[in-house]
Amino acid sequence: MQHYAAMGRDQLGGEAVNLTPSDKPRDTYTDFANYVNDLRVQDAAKGHVLARKLDGLITRKVCVH
Repeated sequence: MQHYAAMGRDQLGGEAVNLTPSDKPRDTYTDFANYVNDLRVQDAAKGHVLARKLDGLITRKVCVH
């Protein structure tokens, strides 16, 4: 992902994969897990049963594999 962000001069992608200066390193897998979990919470609020069952199961480790 670093190569694609660099080739495309993608500012947002570069920040996500630590190509730009930052006080705190980013972790793409954690960012993705948080994004997916936010969507899961929205679906659970709409009454989706599977989204409720996945509560607590969307982790960084799941996204890495």
